Amino acid sequence: MERRIGIFGGSFDPLHRGHLALAAGALRELDLDQIYFVPARSSPLKPHGPVLAASQRLKEIRIALKPFPRFKVSDCEIERQGPSYSFQTVLSFRRKFPSSALFLLMGSDTLKDFKKWKNWREILSQCQLGVARRAGNEENLRNLRKELKGKIHWLKSRIPSVSSTEIRLEPYLRKHLTRERFAHTLGVAKFAEKLARAHRLDVRRAKLAALLHDLAREWDEKELLRYVQKHSLKVPEKKFTCERQPILLHSFVGADLARNIFFVQDRKVLSAVEKHSLGSLKMSPLDKCLYLADLLAPDRKFEEAAQLRRLALQNLDRAFVEGVRSKRNYALKKHALAHPLSVRVWNRFVSDKTP
Repeated sequence: MERRIGIFGGSFDPLHRGHLALAAGALRELDLDQIYFVPARSSPLKPHGPVLAASQRLKEIRIALKPFPRFKVSDCEIERQGPSYSFQTVLSFRRKFPSSALFLLMGSDTLKDFKKWKNWREILSQCQLGVARRAGNEENLRNLRKELKGKIHWLKSRIPSVSSTEIRLEPYLRKHLTRERFAHTLGVAKFAEKLARAHRLDVRRAKLAALLHDLAREWDEKELLRYVQKHSLKVPEKKFTCERQPILLHSFVGADLARNIFFVQDRKVLSAVEKHSLGSLKMSPLDKCLYLADLLAPDRKFEEAAQLRRLALQNLDRAFVEGVRSKRNYALKKHALAHPLSVRVWNRFVSDKTP
């Protein structure tokens, strides 16, 4: 009888419940005999290697999979020198299981980059794909679905919206933020997810940007200034910001920390983190989502907050305009110094809409 084997590759840095949920769904829906977890030595599509050492990842995966007799671990990619190419792994499994049906397992977030993989056509000649739709990742895969029709088995099981970056983030945030700031960050993330769903944005990107947005908010002004100078960060109105409002540097330092500590390379996420305080003359829907999620988090108690929250769920663009107006009015009441960029944002988005 033909055996059915699942191959599940990834950095597993670390292995988390999303991975196990995908594997469990594939095991059941594809009627697999076994699933092999194949941790990568280094991904050719990721500029930074895994945070955890290969030996530590292998050890943790083996411990986590002990209760699941049909889940196995293969170290073939870790033992192989150089980048971990999936076509080599699939060919290795084909040699090991010459008469078995092979299924390469992945989430829909991985599938969107499938045609960037080396020798992706060779992969399809040797196996089929088992793809789970990832919650909050409804990227446009229509053309790819048509092109790979007959080779993709869409799993009914949805995997939770969780990433390895988010798992590493939480203990960092708990350690480096005050209890109040940590609670605020979780509130921002929750509202950002809600806004993203309401406006059909990528929920995972919105949540990740929200968790990252205040990475450097607890730093004092001298620390922020030293970091900006040391790393030559690009900051709008840099001289003014450094001399007059250095606390606003936390947005740009936070984005750089996200890039260099947590290896976040998603430009849309990093843009949202940079723009969440001052805004910008060019604001993407994700930029507006985080700007509003921070402004309208549950711990914000200003007079029109509840009304603005309702508006934000209905119309992101109008809510952004009103959010900029609200921030400006608050600054005027407090006789606070107006940042030049915030003035330009006001002029760009609000002044021409003011009766």
